[in-house]
Amino acid sequence: MKNQPANPHPPHQLLVSGSIPQNSATKTKKVFLPFKFPEHTKDMSTNKPIHDYAQRIKRNRHNIKQLPNGQLGLQFLDHLSALGLSSGRISKCSAHIPVLFRIINGADNKTLTKTDIEHIVAQINSRPNKKSTKADNKRLLRKIVQHAKQGTCAKGTPIPPEVNWISLAIKEKNPKVTPENLLTQEEITAILKATNNKRDRAIIYALFEAALRPSELLTMRTSSEIFKDEYCLITANGKTGIKRIPLVTSSKPLLQWLEEHTQNKPHQTTTPNPILDA
Repeated sequence: MKNQPANPHPPHQLLVSGSIPQNSATKTKKVFLPFKFPEHTKDMSTNKPIHDYAQRIKRNRHNIKQLPNGQLGLQFLDHLSALGLSSGRISKCSAHIPVLFRIINGADNKTLTKTDIEHIVAQINSRPNKKSTKADNKRLLRKIVQHAKQGTCAKGTPIPPEVNWISLAIKEKNPKVTPENLLTQEEITAILKATNNKRDRAIIYALFEAALRPSELLTMRTSSEIFKDEYCLITANGKTGIKRIPLVTSSKPLLQWLEEHTQNKPHQTTTPNPILDA
């Protein structure tokens, strides 16, 4: 009997791939395997930006380049960067520019008249977007025309008369979030009872008591908490800037989790993020 050739696919590779290689004469049979986290999640870096604005801007710039007069849009983004605007703001502007440029349809921004602007604003108002999104588009339109006609849109630059009539007021607030939509104390208690580890319990307590945004929680470090006798102070950095929040109910669950997670004292400066590195 002839020696069988070595299996080119070791067993551990079969488990990773999720399929069993067969000879060309047979069909490939799929194997359903238990869920497995991607390998990269094991070494998740806390220094990686949550929103990844650089990648968003790169993708949006590529889309803008394909549009009529897209080079004007790229020049406008470069101007915003030169003015020192944040990556988040530039990313938002770059996402709205394609909408405006498709409506402008290749016209030179320097030669736009008030009649042209009225047509563009009418198109923006007719789109099925939220009022806040429409206001963002109209605000960006004013800045683009200001940059085209004045050479800059820096603070203090006069707004051209072709666009200074545009109203950016939002008359109605978002009615979707009402007190009835918020979690009640009984619902929070039920969620806490469903947790099966100290980390999840600490997360729920902190989110509920401090009303943290997800990004504010995920960027916190062990140095962000200072524990006192019956409460703790946390430092959160988010959309509205840095804020210091005292926590009473969450103090004990946070301390229990931190004591289990790290050997360092909770108030010492350490690089790991206790949420992401769990």
